[in-house]
Amino acid sequence: AWLSWVRQQPLSLAAFVPVAILLLTRSDVCLKAIAILFSIGCAIILSAHWARWLQFLYQTPFNRSDPVFQQDISFFTFDLPIAQLVEFWLMGTILVTFCSVLLLYLLSGNALSEGRFPGFSVRQQRHLQVLGGGVMLVMAMRYGLRRYELLYSSEGATYGANFIDIKARLPAESILGLLAGSIGIMLLLRGFFAAYPPKPKSSYLYKVWHLYEFISPESAIATYFITAVLSSWIVPAILQRSIVQPNELVLETPYIERSINFTRAGFNLDQIEAKTFDPSGNLNPATLQSNYQTIDN
Repeated sequence: AWLSWVRQQPLSLAAFVPVAILLLTRSDVCLKAIAILFSIGCAIILSAHWARWLQFLYQTPFNRSDPVFQQDISFFTFDLPIAQLVEFWLMGTILVTFCSVLLLYLLSGNALSEGRFPGFSVRQQRHLQVLGGGVMLVMAMRYGLRRYELLYSSEGATYGANFIDIKARLPAESILGLLAGSIGIMLLLRGFFAAYPPKPKSSYLYKVWHLYEFISPESAIATYFITAVLSSWIVPAILQRSIVQPNELVLETPYIERSINFTRAGFNLDQIEAKTFDPSGNLNPATLQSNYQTIDN
C-alpha cells in the first residue's frame, strides 16, 4: 500500500523533498513563513464563519432539549459550532508552536548535522513539557466536544447517535478527555515545578505535584494511546459484532424512533393532526355531478 501510494503521488513527494531540505538548512526562514501562512489561513477560515459568530451572539432558545445531554437544541445550533472553531484555532496554534520549538531544539548546536544528538537540556525539556501539556489540554477539549458530535453520527441505521455511540463511544470520549486533561496538567506541573517546586507540604499544589511526581510522561502518554485505540476502535467493533448485530432491531429501535421524531420536529411535521377517512360508499350520479371538478381533474 505504501509503495502504491508513492507511485501515485510523485508530485507530492517531489514537493516534500525541497521543503524538508529547507526546514533543515534554513529553519528560521521556513518557520517564519509557516507561521505567516498559518495565521493567514486561520484568519480566512475564521472570517468565513462570521455568520456563526452573529448567530452565537444573538441566539434564541429552541425550548426543546435533546434526550442524551438534556441540552437545549440551540446549544448545538449556536454554541457548539463556535466551540469547534475555538478548538480548531487553539489546536492549530499550539501544534505549530510545539513542532517549531521541537525542530529548533533539534537543530540547535549542529547536533543533527554532526550525526549525533546529546539530548534536550533541562530548560528545553521544561519548555517542551509545558507546550505538550497545552496540546493535551486542547485534546481534552476536543474529546469534550466530540461527545456532543456523536449526535451527528451517520454510522448507524439512521442519522444520529445509535446504540454503540451512546453505550461505547460516549463513555470512551469521556474517559479519553479526562485522561488527556490529566496528562496535560501533569506535563504543565512538571514543566513549571521543575524550576519552582512548591514549598509548603500542606498546600494543595504540593499534594497535586506529589501525586504526579512519580508518573513518567512516557508511561502516561503510552497509556493514553493504548486506551484510545481500545476504546475508540477495538471495543466498539467487538460490541457491534457480538451484541448489536444479533439483536439489532430491538437495540436500535429507541434510537430510530428518536431520529424520526426529531426529523419530524425539524420540518414542523409533528403538529399534524391525523384523522381516519372512512368513506360511506353511497355514491350516486347526483354526487358525481355536484363534484364534477374533482372528477374532471
